[in-house]
Amino acid sequence: MRLLRIPSQLPFALSLLLAVSSVVIAVLLSAYLQLAACPLCIVQRVLYLIVAIASTLGLYLQQRALIRKLASLLATISSATGTVVTGYQI
Repeated sequence: MRLLRIPSQLPFALSLLLAVSSVVIAVLLSAYLQLAACPLCIVQRVLYLIVAIASTLGLYLQQRALIRKLASLLATISSATGTVVTGYQI
């Protein structure tokens, strides 16, 4: 008996939502505060967009196990790289 059954689309959907909302909030906040993004901020945004693209691939090509695994790997590597960039920036 499984107590918790998570659909395979849920992680991709959540990462897509978080990645896109992070980029949108960053762009709107920089426009509202009239601040130019530094080079590391731009790198972070690009990495978040890579996560969003990988999540989209994982969502729509879910039936193919290899593509789903590659999309997961790409999203994980991009997220980890973004975390390192954020840690360096702070």
